[in-house]
Amino acid sequence: MEDADRARREERENGSMEKDLRGMTAAVVGLGLMGGSYAKGLTRAGVRVIGINRTRAAEEEALRDGAIAAAGLAHLGEAQLVIFCTPEGATEAFIREHTGDFRRGAVLTDIAGVKRGGAGRIEAVLPVDIDFVSAHPMAGREGAGYGQSSPDVFAGSNYILVPSARNRRSSLALVRQMAEVLGAAHIEAVTPEEHDRIMAYTSGLPHAAAAAVMESASFRPEMRHFIAGGFRDVTRIADINGALWTELFLENRENMLRELERYEAALETFRRALAAEDRTALRAFLENAGRRKRSLADGKDTCESGKRVV
Repeated sequence: MEDADRARREERENGSMEKDLRGMTAAVVGLGLMGGSYAKGLTRAGVRVIGINRTRAAEEEALRDGAIAAAGLAHLGEAQLVIFCTPEGATEAFIREHTGDFRRGAVLTDIAGVKRGGAGRIEAVLPVDIDFVSAHPMAGREGAGYGQSSPDVFAGSNYILVPSARNRRSSLALVRQMAEVLGAAHIEAVTPEEHDRIMAYTSGLPHAAAAAVMESASFRPEMRHFIAGGFRDVTRIADINGALWTELFLENRENMLRELERYEAALETFRRALAAEDRTALRAFLENAGRRKRSLADGKDTCESGKRVV
């Protein structure tokens, strides 16, 4: 009987997902760069957005901007969709404290950059009719805080879903539809382990490398007059949220250490070829890197996961 009731409920919910999101109420918890971007993007799409932030200042700014229609915990129970733009630990703590305040049947989702274990701990405290869909938008920009937010950060982006066995198809469909409405061009589903392994290379390593370039002993402020596009491109993401990324690096420590070892090995290959004045090896190294880069631009799939769009 319970299975039949659930099937009928999912059928109704799946049918409603075919419509756009206009008229839906969503809550965004954490109105920083990403939270503000969700609020602005969803409001532009016709969603009624509630903003919830640790400090009142960001809520007031978002209200003045028209990015949100209402602010504060008092409105949490109105939201059919709740998006957590907070660190994993803060998301888990919020959900534990406010489990009874969510609307029945609500779908919760997040943007955490590391996925090991978090969804399971959250699901363990949620009522059966509230679904948590772990996700990770591959989007952002320089800086931090609500003032840096923009609805356009999602345009053409990739969006990663990390489904669990408990997730309803309708919940996954809703988060997928939200990503598309915001502008995501590709949506991928992977396991938590795959997510963390791949992110260490495609996100963690570039941020670490950019920070390392800026931390080089060669840095001098007066070098600003000698900078062109290459330096700007490589160091763009060095303007980093230090507190947030410290936690991300530590939470994904084993995968990051492996990627750093591989990166160091690649640099050592380059260094040896340069030291030996080995033109053939240097050219092969650079040309192979170029081919790999072009394969990404050409849309050829180099992902290890084998998982496809959901």
